[in-house]
This record gives sequence, structure tokens and C-alpha cells, in this order.
Amino acid sequence: MLETDHTKVLHSLTGYANLKGISVPTIETNEALKDKNDLAQLSGKDFDMKWCEQIQKNHKKSIRKFELRMNKTGEVVLKELIFSTLPGLKGHLEMLQQHEERMK
Repeated sequence: MLETDHTKVLHSLTGYANLKGISVPTIETNEALKDKNDLAQLSGKDFDMKWCEQIQKNHKKSIRKFELRMNKTGEVVLKELIFSTLPGLKGHLEMLQQHEERMK
């Protein structure tokens, strides 16, 4: 579900960026690479807990960025894109938090 939803959002954001002539990064950030390398060292429950922690952190960060941008922009298309994306991000965060609680 996470992958499907994120792929759809990424497609929408990429379409918007292309429409506006904004280049989209094609390489992972140093932070993302570090997170991936940290996860590669783990397995089992340790992996699950760390993955869940990292994904929650990423969702919280994305939610903050989307909310800030929505409040700053007057561009209708961007506001609609953000408005339609936020509920999914918040739903994912809630699901991840519940999943983390069940793992404890």
C-alpha cells in the first residue's frame, strides 16, 4: 500500500514539476543513503523497528513540508495537489504508529 500510494504521489509531483519546468532529483540524498545502509545492517525485529522509525520520521517531515507549502502558495493546482496528498500521508503515519505499537 505504501509503495502504491507513494508511486502515485511521486507521479503527480513529477508531472507538476515538469509542467513548471522544475527539475526532479534522480539520486538519493546522503541522508537516504545513510538510512538505507543502516537498515542493511539489521534483520528481523531490529530491522522492522528501525524501518518503521525511519519511515515515520520521513512522513512527519513530508507532512510538515506539505503543510508549510500549502499555507505559503497561492497557486491553485499546487494547493489541490497538496490537499489531496496530505490525508494519505497522515493515514500512513497513523498506520505506521499502530504497527510500531504492535511490534513492541
